[in-house]
Amino acid sequence: MTPKEKATEIIEKHYQKIIDIVDVNNAFHYSKECALVTIDEILEALNLINEKYNKFSLEFYEKVKNDILET
Repeated sequence: MTPKEKATEIIEKHYQKIIDIVDVNNAFHYSKECALVTIDEILEALNLINEKYNKFSLEFYEKVKNDILET
């Protein structure tokens, strides 16, 4: 899975929950914001673990975050 595909997947998961409680015009924006919170939590957790073992994961989720921001 590419970072762009993961970014889309995370946004879509949030969108599926948010669309029921937020109007359609704002749902994507809120889904994107929630996805960024999710990625920040993942990055924070990965930073707490030895980087030597998680360098790929850290770089991958940094790219996912950038793809969310570019969406």
